[in-house]
Amino acid sequence: MKRCGSLFLSLALVFMLFGCGGNTTGLEGYFYYLDGKKPVQQDYSGQIVSFVYRFEQELGPSGRFELFEDGDNVIFRAWEGYYREGAEPYETRADKSVLQDLKELVDRCDIARYNRVVQDSGMTLHCSFLLEAAYDNGAEILTFANNNLPEAHDELYAFFMRIVAENNYFDGEIQSISYCFSLPAEYYHVNYRLTPEYEYNPETHDLESYLTLTKTIIERNVSGRSIEETTVIEGTKTIETEVGDFDIRTTITKTQIDKSVLGDLKIIVDEHRIRDWNGFDGQGDALDEIRFDLFIWYDRYFDQSSIRASNTGSNEFPNGFSEAHESIIGFFEALL
Repeated sequence: MKRCGSLFLSLALVFMLFGCGGNTTGLEGYFYYLDGKKPVQQDYSGQIVSFVYRFEQELGPSGRFELFEDGDNVIFRAWEGYYREGAEPYETRADKSVLQDLKELVDRCDIARYNRVVQDSGMTLHCSFLLEAAYDNGAEILTFANNNLPEAHDELYAFFMRIVAENNYFDGEIQSISYCFSLPAEYYHVNYRLTPEYEYNPETHDLESYLTLTKTIIERNVSGRSIEETTVIEGTKTIETEVGDFDIRTTITKTQIDKSVLGDLKIIVDEHRIRDWNGFDGQGDALDEIRFDLFIWYDRYFDQSSIRASNTGSNEFPNGFSEAHESIIGFFEALL
């Protein structure tokens, strides 16, 4: 048994259900067999053809994972959060080798030993699980628990999350973007930020979401005079604020944008293979060319992924930078 949260460590150490290489002592009381009798020994040498693992917990992630054969393919499905019948899963095809990898995990942790074992600690630990497996030779595993997680939970969760990461890293929708570039020699700095905002609608009692595009320009003040803060409102959505002293001038433009533009942004990111920039970090002390910093957040299953790239203080650039830079700037300026 895997403890839920940080409670009942001693109980977990006593029973140790699903511990890799564990034993079956202590199956009376809190742990019992379905139908009240030990199941007939099965042959688990065959290949796994379907597997379901559902887990729910109050102090950690919850979800449901499914793997099953579909002809020459393997279908992988994942639900995030508390599973509810009819909820739409993330679904993708996976290589058949994942079933062999899963079988090795099941064998290593001797999960089949707990077929038809029901667990209930008797404590209120706010977690539960269901595990089902079917083999091509007819063997099966069924086990579940209230107020317990299997000791193999961490390995199972990591196994399925690897499939999510390999197949879904940049397949989600873009949630927000921050793009800065500067010309140090000219003291000219521009920062574009496209971020989600939420506003309460008193008529529908719902939170309505929209995007806010913020453009900040920091440049030399060539007027030779101090600039008091001035605000210009264009229509009902765009606000421009200008402030500065004798040396520096800052202009901030904010406008509300429809969320549909994120689809256009994703096309630009995909066309220029900007995802390949992730992790780019050019360094140095050059000041005669563009410096940039890019941060894109994706909203994806079970986690958020992001693209981060910069060349702060260097003249190094990722592949295709010039064309992508022009497309990104054109995208933002068309919205202002």
